[in-house]
Amino acid sequence: MIAVSETFKRKRRPWVWKTDLLLRTIGLLLWLVASGWAALKLPALGWMIFVQSTPQIAEPSSGQQSGDTPVVGWKVLRGLDYHTGAKTAELARLEGTVVSIPGYIVPLEDETDAVSEFLLVPYLGACIHVPPPPANQMVQVHVSSGKKKLSLWDAVLVEGKLNVGASQSAYGNAAYSMNAQRISPYRQ
Repeated sequence: MIAVSETFKRKRRPWVWKTDLLLRTIGLLLWLVASGWAALKLPALGWMIFVQSTPQIAEPSSGQQSGDTPVVGWKVLRGLDYHTGAKTAELARLEGTVVSIPGYIVPLEDETDAVSEFLLVPYLGACIHVPPPPANQMVQVHVSSGKKKLSLWDAVLVEGKLNVGASQSAYGNAAYSMNAQRISPYRQ
């Protein structure tokens, strides 16, 4: 009687039916994919899908000035192909000149009271969540006058010499850099 009971218990091991169920489920999923479910056309998701509801900087009007400097919009900065280095004629003309760029800041330091280096990005919350914007939508800014108190939630207008060249940070790769000569609130 004991031998029969032990044999019966061995045949009813719980992991056996769980493994069987798992294998059947995997087989069903593979069959569904092979039978045409994989042929469904799903929309491609780019990084912009994640920023649809966040505040963004309005594109400045053509020829807009901030004092003596031209205001450069993010549409102009997208004129750099950060894979090949090719740039539009307008962007090439602005390289190395003093410009003003509106945007939101992402501090590159742990201190939130004042920053001396930050990323300037076109929409609020960029780089804090994945994925970061592409490199041609980020400007690494060094504050030339030491640390400056800035709000993470308000748009700013940064004035400085625009340099085209890759720079890396913990929050992503930036295709531009500038030394900020002046930082002021941005009024759209």
